[in-house]
Amino acid sequence: MSGNSTERFLRALYENAGDGALSVSYLGENDLPITRWFIKDQLGEMAAYAVECGRMHNTCLNINPRVAALDTYHRGMSEAVGEVVGAYEDFDIKGPAHAEKRLPESEKEVLDYLAELPHPPSFIIRSGNDVHAYWIFRQPYRIRDGTDRAYIEGILDGFESYAIKLAYDNHGWVFDHVADLARMLRLPGTTNFKTAERPQCEIISESGARYDPADFEPFALVKSAAPESEATELDDEFALMGKGSGKELIDKCPFLQHCRDDAANLSEPMWYAAITNLAMTADGHNVVHEISRQYPKYSYRETQAKYRHAAEEDKPVTCDHIKNVLCFDCGRDCGVKAPIALIRTDKRAGPQEWETPIPFDEYKLPEFPVDALPPPIADYVVALAEHTQTPVDMAGTCGLFRNRVRDAGQV
Repeated sequence: MSGNSTERFLRALYENAGDGALSVSYLGENDLPITRWFIKDQLGEMAAYAVECGRMHNTCLNINPRVAALDTYHRGMSEAVGEVVGAYEDFDIKGPAHAEKRLPESEKEVLDYLAELPHPPSFIIRSGNDVHAYWIFRQPYRIRDGTDRAYIEGILDGFESYAIKLAYDNHGWVFDHVADLARMLRLPGTTNFKTAERPQCEIISESGARYDPADFEPFALVKSAAPESEATELDDEFALMGKGSGKELIDKCPFLQHCRDDAANLSEPMWYAAITNLAMTADGHNVVHEISRQYPKYSYRETQAKYRHAAEEDKPVTCDHIKNVLCFDCGRDCGVKAPIALIRTDKRAGPQEWETPIPFDEYKLPEFPVDALPPPIADYVVALAEHTQTPVDMAGTCGLFRNRVRDAGQV
C-alpha cells in the first residue's frame, strides 16, 4: 500500500471537512497513544507521517475531527469531537487475534455480508485481522450543541445495532460495538503488529458512494439483540422473576430517571444501584442494556454479568442507601424501601435488609502532587491515568518506583 493510497483515503474522508483538528496516533510504550495533530491543508504530510509510523508501530486514525488540537498525549474523547465524517464499523475475522469464536471464517464471508446491508460502504479496508467499512457523509455533520451530539450518536449507534443484529440473525456472528464518536481505526498503508504475521492494512474497495445522516435515520431506533455471551436458562427465566415494566418503574422513580438520562456519566455504584432494581422487572434485561449502552465503554458481556448477578441475588439497593450513601435525594417520600416496590406488590417487592455499608472515602487524603514531578514524567503520568481510566496516584506511584529503580542502578 503506497502513501498515495493513504492520502487518497484521507482526502475522501476530509475533503469537505471544516477547520477542526485531524490526528494520527501510534501506540507507544504500554500501548499509550502518541498523537500528532494536523489541519485539512496538511493531508499529504499526514499520510506520509502515518505510513512512516506504520512501519514501526500500530498506527491509527482518529476518525472524526476534534474541535481543537490537544497535546501529544491526548487524542480527545467524544466530547472533543466537532464533526462526524460518516459511519464506520469494524468486523472481526476468526483467528488468533480475537478471543470471540462466533466470527466469520474469512474475509470473503465479511464482504458477502456487507452486500446484505442496505447501503454499500464508501470504503472497505483490510486491517490485517478485521475488515473496516466506512459510509462517508457528503458533508461532515457539525456538532454545535448537545442536541446535535445526541442526534448523530443515535444515527451511528442505531445503524451499528442494525448491522450487528443482522450479522447475528443471519449468520450467528457476534461483532463488537465501535460506533463511539472518538473511535480510532487502523489506517491503510500501515502494518498490523497485533500478530506475528504482521499483515498490512490496505484498501479493498472504494465505491464512491456518499451519504447524508438522514439516510441512516430509519435505523436510529433499532437496538441490538445479539448477545456477546452464550445464553443460559437463567437468562430465559428472568422474565418470570416478577411483575411490572422496567420502563414504568423508571417513570415513577426520579433516581432511575436520573440514571437513564445521565447514563453516559454515571458512577459505577449509582449504575449498579439502578440495575439491582430494574433486574427485578419483566423487561429488565432489555431496559438495563438500553440504558447501559449510552456509556462510552459499554460492554455487553460486563453489563450482562452485572445484570445476572443482580437478578440472582435479589437484593435491590434501598432508597435509604441511595439517599445517604450515594447522595441522591429525590425529594420524595414514596413509602417504599426500594424503587422496585413502586410497581411490585408481591412478597418479593421488599428488599432483604442490608448491613450498613463501610464507606470507602471515610478518610480524606491529599491529591497526588503531579506538579512536583519533572515535566516529562508529569505529562506521562497524566496521559497514562487518562488512557487507563485510573487515578493519577497509581500512575504517579509507579513512575516514582520506576525512577527509583533506575537511580539505584546508577549509585
